[in-house]
Amino acid sequence: MPGTFISSEITTYFPEDRCKIHCLVSGISEVQFAEIMEIRENVYDLRRYLQEHEICHSVAHALYAVNDQLALAHFEKLLLMFNCFERINGARYHRANHLLGAVCEGLTPAIMDELAERHGLEPNGPEPWRKRFTAGSDDHSGLYVASAYTATPRAATAAEFVAHLRAGRHISAGASGSSLKLAHTLYLIAYAYYKDRFLGANSDGGKNNLIGGLLQNFLRSPCEERSGGLARRFFGRVVRPWKLRRMSAAEQALVAELSSLFGDDESGRSPGIMSPSANSFTLACRISQGLTYRFLCQFMARLKNGAFIESLQTLVSLGPVFFSVAPYLTAFRSQHKDERLLDAVAERFSCAARLNQRDAGRVWLNDGVHGLRGNVEDMRELCARLALIPGAPAIVTCMPNGPEDELPHWRNFKPVGMFEFPEYRENSLAFPPLLEIVEYLESREVGELLITTPGLLGVAGLVAARLLELRTVGVYSLDVPGYVKNATEDNEVAHLAKRYILWFYSQCDVVYAPDPECRRQLLEGGVEVSSWSESPRFDLGANEWQDMLGLGLLEGDPAATRLENAVA
Repeated sequence: MPGTFISSEITTYFPEDRCKIHCLVSGISEVQFAEIMEIRENVYDLRRYLQEHEICHSVAHALYAVNDQLALAHFEKLLLMFNCFERINGARYHRANHLLGAVCEGLTPAIMDELAERHGLEPNGPEPWRKRFTAGSDDHSGLYVASAYTATPRAATAAEFVAHLRAGRHISAGASGSSLKLAHTLYLIAYAYYKDRFLGANSDGGKNNLIGGLLQNFLRSPCEERSGGLARRFFGRVVRPWKLRRMSAAEQALVAELSSLFGDDESGRSPGIMSPSANSFTLACRISQGLTYRFLCQFMARLKNGAFIESLQTLVSLGPVFFSVAPYLTAFRSQHKDERLLDAVAERFSCAARLNQRDAGRVWLNDGVHGLRGNVEDMRELCARLALIPGAPAIVTCMPNGPEDELPHWRNFKPVGMFEFPEYRENSLAFPPLLEIVEYLESREVGELLITTPGLLGVAGLVAARLLELRTVGVYSLDVPGYVKNATEDNEVAHLAKRYILWFYSQCDVVYAPDPECRRQLLEGGVEVSSWSESPRFDLGANEWQDMLGLGLLEGDPAATRLENAVA
């Protein structure tokens, strides 16, 4: 067509191990496309063909393992073989984009010679250390077209634009992607598939059924002043009495809980206009976290009353909840699954060492701060002490009466709800907002989690660590099975608590147990325990950090009385 040019994202492979690479080609003919498809199985052959025919090409998202085969050696070979890379990918997390740019800008003739000798490949061109960059939105939904783009000098025609690309007269521009944007894209793809597969071309687009209505709400413009008002209009339109009677028992239960969750709630007032991705995230958090807590409460109550079948039906009702949260879990995992590769690249190239995730910040997750629960001033004092310790982590808590805003070294998340234990009401357990915690850890670019309490916040930390590829350090210093046995006088419950503790700490990368009894429990259960004294992370001068975790307990300090139980 006039004013257009043909381009394609070509899938190619390293023939030695089938590692998959995406290569962008621009300004090709139909004949060239057919020839490319015949040789694309071998990246070396493809590179040779593109050079011989002077076809504009660029390696797409060079640090994203498309089929999980990409390793440091593959990336080094790409640096030798190609001189143009997609520096900004509008769908990928910014760390990979920044790391690629730092490596390419730091290349030297000596580095290229070293890589050539290591891999037995001739560097491409007379100055292979000088790389050119493109950018693209990688948008598969239509929501973020041109969020990242390649810019050239002004071109009157498509042919002139391609000529600029071929001559290297171009720059990369725009913004990197994010987990929230990727999840928003997944919602749109799911909605399009749902309409096409289940509703048909002549339907109302799912406006008048539960799943379709929910998907449309996730994709709405963020100009609504209140998310509660948005949801009330949805329920008024979709869940009319005659429609409700046609729904299954599980759907009716879901509707009842959604109506209760949003019906009279004015807490969804937005402080201003949010982006579409932020709007979807806020709604997903409220639905998934609020409903999960409500259904778990119902499950526990019915199970306690012996209504086993009804309790199972309650769990079945959680299906739509997982549906609402799945795009975010998928997005967080997809954006961070290659963190180990990125660390290897940052370690290999000194020019990118500052982007090594292992040097990033650390966070201390602490729920159930026994002795400090509800005492904001004690937490402030503890954070003030941490601020004096070099390299000390920020604290993340989940307290119902903590501060609303993030403070230096302290971020408190309001619990979605509280679980109380009849035998020990003062030790109620907070149900943490998982998605918000994961998003917070990602936004702070945290590299390591310190978990000192194996409660629900600790479990949320383990989930976040798996999604974001974070290192986890567990500290076990309270005899939980003994504590549970004293509180319940039930050996079976204490045994379950012990099995849970062994599972929990087996999920951590490194485990410390300063208390001899706790250490014995873990070792007998097959959990490897590291020596505290051998960890340089905890060698912080005058044992301040050890004291904070209960080793010495700030001996002689006036605040010791209030802080001595902080280890719990």
